[in-house]
Amino acid sequence: MVSLDALDPLGGAPTGFKLFFAAVVTLIVLGFVAMLATAAYRARAARRAGLDPLAGDIQLAGQLRRSALLAPAGEERTTEQRLAELDALHRSGAINADEREAQRARILSDL
Repeated sequence: MVSLDALDPLGGAPTGFKLFFAAVVTLIVLGFVAMLATAAYRARAARRAGLDPLAGDIQLAGQLRRSALLAPAGEERTTEQRLAELDALHRSGAINADEREAQRARILSDL
């Protein structure tokens, strides 16, 4: 018959060390459980948002790249719209006549 002391992997280690070792192992196991729970929660949230849980970041990057928020501001307005906005700024007093003419020349030079 084998005694329980012979099966103790820590052998004759002091009791304080055994308690410390048990606490460290417990924390590691709890860390893995927390990681798995977080991964499951994030996967469920991604599915609810219509994203693939394994490629959601790439899907979001593609959507962001195609979004109007990142489009350059000048590309969507015509020259006429830009000039009209410039005239409105001049009429409101936001810019003076010299600034208006300089900007107008810049807009017309882009044609």
